[in-house]
Amino acid sequence: LARRMAGNTVALVAGAFAALYPYLWVNDGLLFSETVAITCVLLALLAACWCRERVSPWRFAVLGALCSVAALARAELLVLAPLLVLALAWWARAAGPRAVTIAVVAGAAGCVAVLAPWSAYNSSRFHDRVFISTNDGLALAGSNCAPEYNGSGIGLWTNAPPCAFSDAQLAHLDATQFARTHRHLDQSDISDLYRHKALTYMRDNLGRLPVVVAARVGRAWSVYRPLDMISFNQGESRERWVTELGLVAYYPLILLAIAGGLAMIRRRAGPALWILVVPAISVTLVAAATYGQTRLRATAEPSIVILAAVGAGWGAETLRSRRAGDRSGDRAGAAAGAPVPRP
Repeated sequence: LARRMAGNTVALVAGAFAALYPYLWVNDGLLFSETVAITCVLLALLAACWCRERVSPWRFAVLGALCSVAALARAELLVLAPLLVLALAWWARAAGPRAVTIAVVAGAAGCVAVLAPWSAYNSSRFHDRVFISTNDGLALAGSNCAPEYNGSGIGLWTNAPPCAFSDAQLAHLDATQFARTHRHLDQSDISDLYRHKALTYMRDNLGRLPVVVAARVGRAWSVYRPLDMISFNQGESRERWVTELGLVAYYPLILLAIAGGLAMIRRRAGPALWILVVPAISVTLVAAATYGQTRLRATAEPSIVILAAVGAGWGAETLRSRRAGDRSGDRAGAAAGAPVPRP
């Protein structure tokens, strides 16, 4: 992906950063979806590069399909589809309205073709409609409750009471549901209960919500109470030293990434920059809606690495240009008889 974006040199630097940057590989030892999700997002971004080169219904269909594959890894990644397909169609509008419309329809068709079998299967096995997964209920309930709206835990998530139901509460709810409908609760029912619980708490605490959302986004990007992630990540079975090393590596890398983004803007590489920034937009939206955790940032880490490599290359190029300019000035001065300062 880095080679397609900025050439071989940047690709080699990005590969070195990727090998050394802990936050890119720290989740691989966990039984979570991050490793698969990162791979799927990278494939979708490569397909987006492919679509940028030429407007083709087949290319856009592949892009839509890969966005849905990423969503099957982590449901919130479905937001990649509109962010990539519609933006690339807008940049390709010179191809004509008919070609652009067909491309967008093809992208939507590819997206639906991948998701439809899974959604149909879910409709046959759950009481309530489940589009992709049932994780949203607990994610919302665990992040919209008193401990996560106040104090040191603001913006985080927990699966402990009072945020989540205890086993006794679930047993009581199940018994009540069975008495009323003659069927036991399944995961879709439980998710719906959690969702209702979370939305009720949000409505009752709307004044506090902007502060909580800011804390969530700040935690996701390690600008608000970043050291909290050391103990939080230990609770998810990561070694303490890996999180500490990740924080040490993250800050210079994100500064280089910002520089890389500015360099791409100066070079008028808007579509390429947008493709790389889309995962970061997705991470920010998800953190704002749920909770802040560096693990949720995993799908944006490859973009950070690539943009940092672009920034490092731009910095090296600028330094070489200045040195070349200084040497040219020295030679010009010497030719004119002016004294040349010794280094």
